[in-house]
Amino acid sequence: MSKEDQYPRAFPEPHVVERTAWLHTITRFWVTVFLLVVIVYVTALLIGRTDGFRELVRQRMEKILGLPITIESMQISPGLALRLVGLREAGVTNRPPALVVGSASVRADGLAILRGRPFPVRSVELSDAVLRFSPRGAGRWTPFPELAETLLPWLQVTATDAAAETISPTEWLRRHGMRISAENVRLVWLSGGGEGDLPVALADGIAFSTARVRPFDEPVLWCRLAVAHAQTGGEEWLRDLDLEFLRLPDQDVILRLRGWEPTAGGNPYR
Repeated sequence: MSKEDQYPRAFPEPHVVERTAWLHTITRFWVTVFLLVVIVYVTALLIGRTDGFRELVRQRMEKILGLPITIESMQISPGLALRLVGLREAGVTNRPPALVVGSASVRADGLAILRGRPFPVRSVELSDAVLRFSPRGAGRWTPFPELAETLLPWLQVTATDAAAETISPTEWLRRHGMRISAENVRLVWLSGGGEGDLPVALADGIAFSTARVRPFDEPVLWCRLAVAHAQTGGEEWLRDLDLEFLRLPDQDVILRLRGWEPTAGGNPYR
């Protein structure tokens, strides 16, 4: 018997793939990405507190609103939402400001920004707001004439023919997929006379919220509207309205309606 038969060779060592190098590479990559995100995040929070950023936002909002405005304070929240406090029309001395907002929060849509959409806003939250519409002749109103004239028929006030051609606010929200949450809002249509004159119409104690749902092929907008009271020509006709409905592409579907009761003077839709 040979020595090789008496003493067989040991099996060769199994080949072990070295994984340490590529694991370290992946780890370094994700750590770098994380640090960059943290740096960008902190920078955004700090920039939001600067006067330059506040001025930039103010100018942009003036262009969107069509009004000169002032902003008491502004900051970017930890959730990267732009929070505004004390927003109001500027340069007004002989009349109440057309727009006053106690606080507002605006969250941008990053994907819409990358796609270059003209209104890249995902959601808007506001509270303690007053919007006063003033007549500007020929049955038109300012500011936001489309909004003012779209809502007027609901208050039994004659609007211009252009209002019938204007897309409804809820349909606009449905198409853009924007979420709204508003609390304690007051809408006033001024008569154009002195401060002591009764407004043409007003709606007070408004709360409005929306959410986008997709039970069908087309997106659907869920809406809830509450109104403490409304009056036309000084006559109150609505109190404690609570309305829940779905905005479809071609119609509104009412889910719940409460408080649509005539008060003193009767219901203008009767």
